Amino acid sequence: MSIHQQIWVQAGSIEVTLGDNVYHLGTGDCFAMQLNAPMTYRNPTNAPARYVVVIVAG
Repeated sequence: MSIHQQIWVQAGSIEVTLGDNVYHLGTGDCFAMQLNAPMTYRNPTNAPARYVVVIVAG
């Protein structure tokens, strides 16, 4: 079964690490990926970040 995830940043910024790749996302950015490696989220600033995560398995 494959699992897909989409992240939509509503405010602020976040870093998403998927395997060895780091993605920098800011307000309004949307990022879709297949979850096939370890993943982490990180807010690189002191400002609040708000984001939506949608996960689909199938």
